[in-house]
Amino acid sequence: MPTSQVSWRFPLGFQALLALGTVVFVPFLVESPRWLCLKDRHEDARAVLARLHAKPIDSPEVRETLEIIIETIAEERADGEIGWRDVFHNGRQQTFRRILLGLGVSIFQQLGGINVVAYYLPVVLERSFGFSPRMALILSAIDSMQWMFWGAMNTFLIERNLGWRFYIVFAVLNAAFLPFIWLFYVETAGLSLDEIDRVFVLKHAEGSTLTYKQATEQAKEQLEIERLEISARPEKSGVGTDHVESVA
Repeated sequence: MPTSQVSWRFPLGFQALLALGTVVFVPFLVESPRWLCLKDRHEDARAVLARLHAKPIDSPEVRETLEIIIETIAEERADGEIGWRDVFHNGRQQTFRRILLGLGVSIFQQLGGINVVAYYLPVVLERSFGFSPRMALILSAIDSMQWMFWGAMNTFLIERNLGWRFYIVFAVLNAAFLPFIWLFYVETAGLSLDEIDRVFVLKHAEGSTLTYKQATEQAKEQLEIERLEISARPEKSGVGTDHVESVA
């Protein structure tokens, strides 16, 4: 089988079959509330938020989240239209800095050695362990389906052939990532997209001396105050509950 066309045609065809299954379900996915608000489809956004929060469409949580998204978009529009060049410059929201942070995560992952197991496992099994090509492919397929289990098993098997020194390279690289993460990465656990935007705006505002931690605390405080103000004022016209049944 490894020397026949089935050995490479079947994996490719099987993946395409699964991809077709994904395409079938795409029409049933809802748009994000933020995208809907960007298109001024506030009622649709409210319905989606209600489904995400598992709350009635007229609940305070849904209303507050919707109005914060609308106000955030209004602030972004007030800054003017953003072009592709602006993506590579640091404005109020530090767009380019945030892109680099996202790229950094992917780079760290690659340098950490994850692809040795993810992509080259058949080669490792065949050349380092003496498995036949057929058995190497079978074990690689099992590893893909049972990632956590076989990942732990391969740790012990590779050590017998390559020795413990092989892991020093990845250990040093992972240790080197820690200062970068500590100095440049922002803790985003539990933060909404609007809160993350506010953190970067506060941190990099002109004359600001805030740390990221202080900016995060201030962003949460500001948005909490805004939520209280939203809950205390009458609902804006044009952000009602009409015509929601069609998208719920």
